[in-house]
Amino acid sequence: MPSGQTLTLTKPLSLEKQTQVDAFLGQQAEKTKTEVKEIPQVSREEASKQRLERCKEAVNWLMQAFPQCFNPKAPLPLKIGISKEIMDQWLYLSSLPYDSKIPARIAIRKAIGWYTNRLHYYMSFETSSHRRGLDGKEAGEITEAEKEYARLKIKELKERMKIKKANDVQLNPTTAPSPSV
Repeated sequence: MPSGQTLTLTKPLSLEKQTQVDAFLGQQAEKTKTEVKEIPQVSREEASKQRLERCKEAVNWLMQAFPQCFNPKAPLPLKIGISKEIMDQWLYLSSLPYDSKIPARIAIRKAIGWYTNRLHYYMSFETSSHRRGLDGKEAGEITEAEKEYARLKIKELKERMKIKKANDVQLNPTTAPSPSV
């Protein structure tokens, strides 16, 4: 009987026939079952380490592929929409020789997010007048509103750092400075 058709019975099957149908359906179910690979369970810390490692690999790849605009030690404001340009070129770039294999697209996006949400990146808006494209050339002027936004983000990041430092001292009092007498 072709797939997708149903069979309607006018009288119930005998016990023998019902057993045969059940056996046949069981065989069909076994044929269509796919093996499920056992995925090893990873702790949260281990998963976090793996994500961080993938992000580091992606940042290293970005520095190799686009040294004119990606430098974590001396960042420059990047052109708006630069991640889309990188994703548009990803297939071509994956065919070029690099020190390491090209990272996944999501790892590249996360690496760009990490790169553009750091204190040093926002601080570069104060000293720069233009954004940079993939080739390192000027790709748009930085407006006063963008500079103001960068100042706000700098303030937020510094506040977070203070809170984190205070929490670290509370959790580990041995690293706290000793009171002077």
